[in-house]
Amino acid sequence: KIEEEKFQTTLKDGEELLRKVIESSNSEYLSGEDAFKLYDTYGFPIELTEEIALESNKKVDIKRFKELLLEQKERARASREKSNSMNRQSKDLLEFNEKSQFIYDLGEIKTKIVGLFVNGEKVDEIIDFGEVVFETTNFYAEMGGEVADTGYFVHDSDKIYIISVNKAPNKQHLHSVDLNGANPIRVGDEVTLHLNEIKRKRIARAHSACHLLQSALKEVLGDHISQAGSYVSDGTCRFDFTHYEKISLENLRKVERIVNQKIDASLDSFIRELPIEEAKKLNATALFDEKYGDVVRVVSLGDYSTEFCGGCHVSNTSDIGFFVIDSEESISSGVRRIEAHVGMGAYDFVNKRRDMFEDVCSNLQATSVYEAETRLNTLKAQYAETKKELQELKNQLAKSQVNEIINNAEVVNGVRKMIVKLNDLDKDLMMQMVNQIKSKNEPFFFFLFNVGSDKVSLLCAASNDLVKNGVHAGNLVKAVAQILGGNGGGRPDVAQAGGKDVSKVDEAIKFVETSINL
Repeated sequence: KIEEEKFQTTLKDGEELLRKVIESSNSEYLSGEDAFKLYDTYGFPIELTEEIALESNKKVDIKRFKELLLEQKERARASREKSNSMNRQSKDLLEFNEKSQFIYDLGEIKTKIVGLFVNGEKVDEIIDFGEVVFETTNFYAEMGGEVADTGYFVHDSDKIYIISVNKAPNKQHLHSVDLNGANPIRVGDEVTLHLNEIKRKRIARAHSACHLLQSALKEVLGDHISQAGSYVSDGTCRFDFTHYEKISLENLRKVERIVNQKIDASLDSFIRELPIEEAKKLNATALFDEKYGDVVRVVSLGDYSTEFCGGCHVSNTSDIGFFVIDSEESISSGVRRIEAHVGMGAYDFVNKRRDMFEDVCSNLQATSVYEAETRLNTLKAQYAETKKELQELKNQLAKSQVNEIINNAEVVNGVRKMIVKLNDLDKDLMMQMVNQIKSKNEPFFFFLFNVGSDKVSLLCAASNDLVKNGVHAGNLVKAVAQILGGNGGGRPDVAQAGGKDVSKVDEAIKFVETSINL
């Protein structure tokens, strides 16, 4: 009850602050920074922020809010990793030399505890959270882009879950555990490990698919392809590689097809541990910046892919099942990334795309892909025609507006002075308005504020006689743009610019009124 009262008080404080921010702002938008501060400081739900803002006809900058939320998560993750890394470099762990063997086998393993650590310090028992080293383990530690195994171990009658696995300084596998009320565990206790075999098999499928993907990329794009990073989980794989340009859809489909052909070919995998010099003779792919020992593990998938790799793999490529590329993008200069799905992950991905396509067919009232294509082409033609007709109507409207503007313009010393604010005018029509005014062949000054929901487009034009007398459209439009938080400029007779602060349009109009002397 006390916690609930505290929560309600916090919500009330957040709502009061939100309403003050809304009242003090002239903008129709609530900034993402303000929304995030409410969320981060008061735990104020973003949905409630949007609802209250809407009461005052304001929108929330959700895109910026999400960016800030993602940045916060990244900072928290980096902080956790730094903390864990520091703990794993503790004096106790650096001096811990008990033998611990890792084996790739599936199934149960009976073993015993040989080391326990809490926050990097060696202890004799764990009563809640900590890290465990077993004499033998089949839980893969996160490394080489492959996620760690999960599962549990049985101690007496307690089932204790293993949350993550990492490497200790002396290569032992550190199993992070949460006892969650179970009896304490002690060094020397005998336990039975139960690996999540389904997850391990899915990870192995994705890792082997990643090897096939690298070979397929080399086959289609060239031998310059080299790995720049990877991430393999249960059902998905991400592969970063060196390449100088975006991959065409045609080549992506070729790569995807080759990988599936190798899966269909049922290639056996061969996993060997060899002296590094002997392994090099196999022309195995290796990471250029990786430090290898005297003996390396080499994974071959038939005669199509051979790589140095310590990860988990299928025994035959047919075990992978199905492979589909999700996306391809640039992540830095000269480095691109492919994200793909494997096995049931690929099946779920394709099903989701199929559901989306069926929704499109339903909206088009089509019963097949062929009918959908026909209907879509018809709609595209209708859209093009409608767009053309709309443009003609806009042109007529612009001409009508210009005539009205000219007729109602203030005439000062023989010069028509037109300072106009319009809403959401097509940019092409802005210059058409200037041309129409020029066609009257009389002295004029024209300044247009074209106001949108989140920006203002500016256009200033003056007749040649005004320019000769010192009027400079480019300088004036630049000064006005700066008031609106933007920039721009142009020639003395015609210039364009833009601004972001819609709330200052009236202030900018007054500036133009006082700046121009005719």
